[in-house]
Amino acid sequence: MRADKLTPPTSTHSRKLHCHPPVQAVFGRMDSSAAPPELRDSANQIEDERLLLTTDQAELLDKFRKNVHFCKTDAEKFQLCAEMRSELLDQYTQVELLIALFERIMLDECPNYGNYKKNKGRVKMTEPDDAEWERFIDIAMSGSATIEKFLPQLKVVSIRWG
Repeated sequence: MRADKLTPPTSTHSRKLHCHPPVQAVFGRMDSSAAPPELRDSANQIEDERLLLTTDQAELLDKFRKNVHFCKTDAEKFQLCAEMRSELLDQYTQVELLIALFERIMLDECPNYGNYKKNKGRVKMTEPDDAEWERFIDIAMSGSATIEKFLPQLKVVSIRWG
């Protein structure tokens, strides 16, 4: 998986369920003005939330919504949701690992970062910067714990299977 892509990786460990629309279906962006009044706020909220996403992420979200919509049973919908959950969690883990590995380089190569982390942020930068560093450090710790937990087993597999 490429780190610069935020599309879910293809999972090989489960059968993929894709509930596709009929061929004649035509899709477009949600037009909240066409929604009934009781759903209009929800439609506006969805459009507003799209501002938080990259174009690729918004397209992925739209595709997922369409696929869920065209599932025929609740069981199919739940299976599709479970698959997406697993793929998103896999992506999150990959980002955690990447941050942990970048942090190792920062600790080795940047004395100011090491001091900042050691002093738990007592060396103040700016308020928003402190919050970002705290978030980064927390994610790096989580990624480091994952590395420590799984790397030994991966090394054994790598030695055995090459």
